[in-house]
Amino acid sequence: MNPPDLQLWLHPTLIPAWVIIGVFIAEAMLPISARYHPLTIIRILADRMAARVHPSTQRSVSQQRISGALGFIVLLTPLILIVALFTHVVEFPHLFDAIVLFFACEFRTCRRQMQRIIHALEHEHKSLARDLLSTFVLRQTNTLSPLGIGKASLESMLLRFSYQVIAPVFWYLLFGAVAALSYRMLYEVAQMWNRQQLRFIQYGAPIRWTVNLLQWLPNHVAVFIAAIAGSPRGVLSSRKPSAPCLRAKLLAKLGGALEVELGGPAFYDGIKQRLSKVGGTRQVVFSDLHRGLQSVLRMQMVCAVLVLLFCAIHYGARHL
Repeated sequence: MNPPDLQLWLHPTLIPAWVIIGVFIAEAMLPISARYHPLTIIRILADRMAARVHPSTQRSVSQQRISGALGFIVLLTPLILIVALFTHVVEFPHLFDAIVLFFACEFRTCRRQMQRIIHALEHEHKSLARDLLSTFVLRQTNTLSPLGIGKASLESMLLRFSYQVIAPVFWYLLFGAVAALSYRMLYEVAQMWNRQQLRFIQYGAPIRWTVNLLQWLPNHVAVFIAAIAGSPRGVLSSRKPSAPCLRAKLLAKLGGALEVELGGPAFYDGIKQRLSKVGGTRQVVFSDLHRGLQSVLRMQMVCAVLVLLFCAIHYGARHL
C-alpha cells in the first residue's frame, strides 16, 4: 500500500471506525472474567453506596430522590474525571480510546450466558437454565417454563445489546470514549438501583431518568439496525405497548425484527406485573434463541458497516 493510500485510511475522521471495528473483534475474542472486569467494581460501589445512604424507604419521596441524585453524582464524577484526565496525558490516545470503549461495550458475558441457557434447555436442564437466567434478569425465574426461560433470555439479550453496545458506540462517535464510558457507568448504576426492586422506585428515579434520556436516540438507531439485520416489515407492523414505556417500545421493535412475540406478565419482588405483549404475533420457540444470537451478530456487523459509512461521509464532507 502506497503512503498516500495509508494516510487516507488512517485519516483522523476514519480512525473512530477502525477503533469500533477493532473493539467489536476484541470483545468477541478476548475472554475477561466478570469478576475482574472494571464494571464489576462500579456495581459493587453502587450496591454499597445504596446500602449506606438508602437503608430504608421510610423517608419522603423527595428525600429519597435527592439522595439518589447526589449518590450517583458523588459516585461517578471522580471516576469520569480521572479517565478524562488520562486522555490528555497518554502517548497513544487512539489506543487508550479503544481500551476505554472495549470496557464500555462489554457484551460477551451476556452472549456467553445466552449460549449456556440454550445448552441447558437443549439437555432439558430446566433448573440450571433458570439459575443461569436469574444472574442477568431481575424477574423471578423459579416458576418459568422452558418457553418462559427462552423468551425472557431473548428479551434480555436483545435489550442489552442496544443498551450495552449500540448506545456506547453512539456516544463515542459523538463525544468520544469518555462519553461512552460515562454512559455505561450510569447504565450499570441504574441497573443496580432498578425500579423493579421496590426499595429503589424513588431512590433510583433520578438516574433512571438520566439513562432513559441518554438511551432515547440510541434506541432509535438500534431499531434502524435491527430492521436492516432482520425484518423491516416486522419492525413497521410490530404490536405496540399499551403504556408509553421506552423499554417496551424498543422491545416491540426488536421483537418485530425477529417476528416473535415478546413481553407479557412477569413477577418482580413477588408482585405480578402485567406487561404488554409486543412485537410479532408468533410465540417464541427454541430455534428462535439461536436466531436471536445470529440476529445480534448481524446487528453488530450492520453497526460496523454503518459506522464506517458515517465516518467516510464525514471525511468526504470535509474534503469537498
